[in-house]
Amino acid sequence: MKIKISEIKVGEDRRGIDEANVLNLIKSIREVGLLNPITITKDKKLIAGAHRIEAYKRMGFAEIECTVAEVDGLKAELAEIDENLIRHNLNHIDEGEQLLRKKEIYEILYPETKASYNGGGFKGNQHKKEVTGTVPATTQRKSFVDDTADKMQITPSSIRKKIQIAKGLTPEVKNIVKENKIGEKNSLKLVRIKEPEKQKEAAEKLAAGEPIEEQPVFQKPSPEEFKNIFKAGVTQLKKGPEDAMIPVNAFVQEYEAFAEETIRSIGSYGREQYMAIYPLLSGSQKQKITALNTSMLEAIRRIDELQKGN
Repeated sequence: MKIKISEIKVGEDRRGIDEANVLNLIKSIREVGLLNPITITKDKKLIAGAHRIEAYKRMGFAEIECTVAEVDGLKAELAEIDENLIRHNLNHIDEGEQLLRKKEIYEILYPETKASYNGGGFKGNQHKKEVTGTVPATTQRKSFVDDTADKMQITPSSIRKKIQIAKGLTPEVKNIVKENKIGEKNSLKLVRIKEPEKQKEAAEKLAAGEPIEEQPVFQKPSPEEFKNIFKAGVTQLKKGPEDAMIPVNAFVQEYEAFAEETIRSIGSYGREQYMAIYPLLSGSQKQKITALNTSMLEAIRRIDELQKGN
């Protein structure tokens, strides 16, 4: 169906128009027509197609072909964010803020994908949720990170880094980063500076072309180091809570966080892009992966023995 361009409601928070994109669209529309109609809500709010609208305006058209999506509210905003992320070349600050908002909406709409201590994605404890048996496990919705990484064709770790920057930088520092085109790598360095004033000072140094001191980053211990730390902690805990190296609850929370991260990392190897690789593995490569899996299971078994007092 067609709609009058003047009736379309365009959000004030949408990104500016990319001139090159509009000119390319005009050329394409003149040659082959509008292949992809714009998308609007029932109340005529634009979800996707700002550049197509601009191209039509410049070509003198009063109406444009559109698709009315059966979405509103949060789903409409989610679709609009996807449009921005996939179609536009955002700087990493704007990209991170869009991703952060998308994560909030995604996990409101699909709470089963949210990782939490009470259940949800990445936990290996979906058995806590009711299962009817009518929906195959393969239809489970992807986590926010995996879904977005697939759509943007980047790694899940890249998604996490962008969100970390959006959450960790103050608004003032974000402006400095954008105005001076400070890269993502240096932005991550700024995130590690927790004091707002010091973070601003460091950003101003980077803007002036000066290096900043690398902040210490927590490094996960190797399996052997973790085993030794774990044994030492258990030994201390046996002396009684008053002599413990760390409080018992803190220890359990720490171990739970470690386990969740491990489960999340392993789970990523079940994604479609890896499923296509497994049939191509040689016999020796398959044996190596099996041996690694066996080693991890053995390490878990040893931890179980330690916590049972064996």
